[in-house]
Amino acid sequence: MANSVISIKNLKKSFSDNEVLKDISLEINKGDVIAIIGPSGSGKSTFLRCINRLEETTGGQIIFHHKDHDYRIDNSDFYLKKQIKAKYKQLIRNASRKEKVRLKEERKLELSQFKNKEKVNINFIREKIGMVFQNFNLFNNKDVLHNCMLAQEVVLHTSTNVAKEKALQYLNQVGMGDRINYKVSEISGGQKQRVAIARALCMEPDVILFDEPTSALDPEMVGEVLKVMKDLASSGMTMVVVTHEMGFAKDVANKVVFMDSGYIVEEGNPKEIFSNPKMPRTKEFLARYLEK
Repeated sequence: MANSVISIKNLKKSFSDNEVLKDISLEINKGDVIAIIGPSGSGKSTFLRCINRLEETTGGQIIFHHKDHDYRIDNSDFYLKKQIKAKYKQLIRNASRKEKVRLKEERKLELSQFKNKEKVNINFIREKIGMVFQNFNLFNNKDVLHNCMLAQEVVLHTSTNVAKEKALQYLNQVGMGDRINYKVSEISGGQKQRVAIARALCMEPDVILFDEPTSALDPEMVGEVLKVMKDLASSGMTMVVVTHEMGFAKDVANKVVFMDSGYIVEEGNPKEIFSNPKMPRTKEFLARYLEK
């Protein structure tokens, strides 16, 4: 699609024998605000971490479009390489000296098939796909301002003056301009999350992933973070939000995705999902939320 930012096809992720993502396909278009809902343990957070390359996938493909280029992440190769290395490690350990030489040559030959394959620029991906975490992931030993400057200087090689200017711009946008000299330990959870959002914005990403951004907050702080996210959505920012905030999913998202047991069970616009879900599992999940 012309407006596609990220196209996910048949994504799979396993941790040893535990298959967390079983077959995920999703199109994320420019300006989308996608709310991902579902029970704990359904694979929602793992899904976001795979998109941002914080987890290596074990199958499928993620295609990220930027300008005239497609940056393809197809990590089934990563999984195969891991299997080959593990197999030969065991064989070499138990082999005679002569046999070890032969096995090492065999291993080299098998691994050579991956040598000329396109490498993904992970820093570029993480620069253009921002992420806001449940537990903020800020540097507690730095003040608010420098938390928003650091990635710009290290990843983008931005000058200190430009990094500071941009940090001030986005901290003011999220209502934290009066806290720039405070240590992270001196501000509230809601303020920390707003700083984390400003930090993501400083990289000027094409899309921001939010991993349950309000679940670690006291109830009175949830509103201030949701307001910042609603303002971002109104500005046209492409957002994918794993959330338990059904009000946000209903009122702000243009697409709702319901996940369960490693699958996307149902997706559609909020009216369809909340007023007339088609799948029994979606109905059951939403009925429990309405009871609360």
